Amino acid sequence: MSHAEIVFIALQGLLLFYLGGTAVYLFVFSVLSLFSRKEPPPLDFKKRKFAILIPCYQEDEVIFEVAEQALLQEYPTDLFDVIVIADKFEKSTIQRLSELPIILFDENFAISTKTRALNHALRNLPDNKYDIAVILDGDNLMEPEFLAQLNDAFSFPYLAIQGHRMAKNLNTDFAILDAVSEEINNNIFRKAHRKIGLSSALIGSAMAFRYDFFKKLMSNIEVVGG
Repeated sequence: MSHAEIVFIALQGLLLFYLGGTAVYLFVFSVLSLFSRKEPPPLDFKKRKFAILIPCYQEDEVIFEVAEQALLQEYPTDLFDVIVIADKFEKSTIQRLSELPIILFDENFAISTKTRALNHALRNLPDNKYDIAVILDGDNLMEPEFLAQLNDAFSFPYLAIQGHRMAKNLNTDFAILDAVSEEINNNIFRKAHRKIGLSSALIGSAMAFRYDFFKKLMSNIEVVGG
């Protein structure tokens, strides 16, 4: 057997191992996601204060509904603030947003990124005011009990919690495929991971962090594209 043949067989073996391992991983966690996990009761009944951070870029069409809906949480109104970081928005949109009881940052960043928007808000919000930071995208709508559920979950010593994100519209074939993909990811990479004590994968929105941890983490991040 020539040297080239040995190398070729070895590469085939590595490829088979990689693909086989991936298939086994997906199969095992798909099965695990079918089993329910009993959630323990909260360890305390403390009411935490939330900063709901919504960084958004030119999302004039949807942001008002998102901000308005965020105010409708079934949670004490003095224990959460809705904070919109509006980058390059129309003046009419800013005017409408300013009429809501929210904290509004009207910005025009030279380089527009989610990281830059979040860091700008974190630098300008008061220290020691919030316990938890919630990160939403400009088109995320929260269920009314979302903050109450997060409050219970943070009675445990978690640093970060990923919410269950679901598709809002199912009116096109592409939207349905996107919703199916989202649920597959929710079940395999989040729900199933938690069944055996692993961390859930983060999506990028509908996330919550302990505020001090998040602020320290973000202070070390400065990227161009995210």
